[in-house]
Amino acid sequence: MSDSSGNLPIASIIKLTAALALLAGAVMLLMWGGGEPELDIRQAYYFDPQTSQVFVGPASGIAPIPAPSDPAGVLEPTGVRAFIFCCGPCNASYDNMTPEQIKEAGAIIGWLERYTPEGREILMRRNDQRPDTDFETGISNKLVRAVDSDRWYPAESPAANRIRYATRQHCEDGSPNLCTP
Repeated sequence: MSDSSGNLPIASIIKLTAALALLAGAVMLLMWGGGEPELDIRQAYYFDPQTSQVFVGPASGIAPIPAPSDPAGVLEPTGVRAFIFCCGPCNASYDNMTPEQIKEAGAIIGWLERYTPEGREILMRRNDQRPDTDFETGISNKLVRAVDSDRWYPAESPAANRIRYATRQHCEDGSPNLCTP
């Protein structure tokens, strides 16, 4: 393989370089992209307004999402995102609890959140090449309401800010912990 001077011939160097490049490419493929796409397994709390109970769904859900009480194949789902807070450590789970049971467990539903039908439609068909779509849509199409009210407010409105601010007043130090499933 080497010539009489002990040096490798050019052809051997090229073959060795090509083999190392292929090996590096295979390692990179295994590390960054070969195989199944990763599933988003994060979960969030949602509220079923028909049963007044919290349920668990995917954190990537675009509310409203189908609630447990919705009939199969419902065109207009009713499950909205529920933001649960407590002053100390969160309970193991608030799944299937009503707002009253959550309060008895030492937490509160700070607010509920959903998108307008137009905003939900935009997000449902969003283009992954426009990462700013979530932000743009969220500003103008996200709605907030208190759990004990039927009135929805634009997320950036003074009324929505008051609802979110009231959550902070639940704890003496003004810094409640967000609870997740």
